[in-house]
Amino acid sequence: MKIHKLYLYLGAIFFVLFFGSCVDKSKPNIQSGEVAKKEEIPSKDYLSIPWVNFQLNQLKSDSTKYTLQRQAKELDEQGFALYKKKKDKEAVTLYEKSIDSYPLGETYYNYGNSLSNIDRLEDSIKAYKIARYLNAPKPEFVLYNIACSYSRLNQVEMSYKYLTKAVDNGYKAFDYIKNDSDMANTRKDPNWNNRFKEIISPSRKKSKEEIVEKEDCEFLGKVWSENSCKEKKITISKTEKENCEILGKVWSESSCKEKEITEVKIEKENFTNSIGMEFVLIPAGEFMMGCSEEENKCFDSEKPAHKVRITKPFYMGKFEVTQGQWKAVMGTNPSNYKDCGDNCPVEQVSWNDVQEFIKKLNSKEGKKYRLPTEAEWEYVARAGTTTKYYSNDLDSIAWYDKNSGRKTHPVGQKKPNAFGLYDMSGNVSEWCEDWYHGGYYGESPSNDPAGPSSSSNRVLRGGSWYYSVDLMRSSYRIKYSPDLRSYGIGFRLLFSAD
Repeated sequence: MKIHKLYLYLGAIFFVLFFGSCVDKSKPNIQSGEVAKKEEIPSKDYLSIPWVNFQLNQLKSDSTKYTLQRQAKELDEQGFALYKKKKDKEAVTLYEKSIDSYPLGETYYNYGNSLSNIDRLEDSIKAYKIARYLNAPKPEFVLYNIACSYSRLNQVEMSYKYLTKAVDNGYKAFDYIKNDSDMANTRKDPNWNNRFKEIISPSRKKSKEEIVEKEDCEFLGKVWSENSCKEKKITISKTEKENCEILGKVWSESSCKEKEITEVKIEKENFTNSIGMEFVLIPAGEFMMGCSEEENKCFDSEKPAHKVRITKPFYMGKFEVTQGQWKAVMGTNPSNYKDCGDNCPVEQVSWNDVQEFIKKLNSKEGKKYRLPTEAEWEYVARAGTTTKYYSNDLDSIAWYDKNSGRKTHPVGQKKPNAFGLYDMSGNVSEWCEDWYHGGYYGESPSNDPAGPSSSSNRVLRGGSWYYSVDLMRSSYRIKYSPDLRSYGIGFRLLFSAD
């Protein structure tokens, strides 16, 4: 009996020694207080750096970033237009939509200006500080505006601190400071004259190093310790299943894992061919094609609006094909407006003529150029917008009947859209690859629609120099016989990125 107990005792020791050494040490040791780390999901807050960082960290695809940045810039421009009209509350809404797309330093700077104008001063300071954190251009103006907001809050010492930082980063409008109403409270300080002279003194040692104040540390999502701002040590419970989708991941085998994403590898974002045609990389994406909800003067052929997915990236011509480029391939110039010059769009070319041009260019270049499909064309033209035009200021983007002087103009003179393409509205209408069918939108597939299989007419998009303002909308489509030539019709090319 004693021997039996001895065997049991020895067996227990062996079990502990052997199996204890086989414990998976990658798992948290609860007794030692070790806890598995998860990615924190901060609540949505436009004025929180942890939330901004979370937004940026979710964007792992370069093509996705490119699309969202373009959308953000477009919304930022719309917000700035409202800001100039002193419609700051409306501007704030558009800036927040821009930030939802992609947090940009320039947007946060503009956001801060509008917040300041509607007396949300503490929020304006946060916006400016995030602009600084995101490396917005002209940091001296960002820092000066922080000083102004602190002054209006009557936090004079903080105003001095940020005025000093502004000067150290190159702010030199000293006479303006002396009269700026936003700095009035700081100028009331009895020591203002002496302190201001000291701040702007050429002999004062200046530093562009960004010094993080104690009051900013928590705002940065960090902790103040030993007179410096440090990263938090996060020890929190493991990622829960319900958070997995929010993190943009997938729940599998009782754990949260990265999605398997297959992306087309792109060598470069822009490309120029042998005859000087410039192409811009357009990422895959989806959009609402057709007449937008805000429009009430659309034709039936533009309805219904429907979701379309462009499943692969491609290169699109940055400009309409020019007379000079046509001559380089074909040896002739069919254009009516030859006096406009080689950098003006080629016109008087039929769809059939364009196919001959493409055939010769492909042979010369060893690539597969083609016309864009109608869906590809509208996806590129809209560039993330859902409005009637891709800019609120039509004159800034398009040559049409009110500003063209009844003729074509050199390509690229107007502002580009958010993808960086010019003259997507106006100058010359552009041939698309598709056959035309007025009711096609009611039966169109959602992925990469290529138009009906046959018809008697081809599609034209974009409007030309003699079209009226209503026909400049992104959804407008028209049909022409493929053998028709006109002084208002040209084209641009596309080729695949894979």
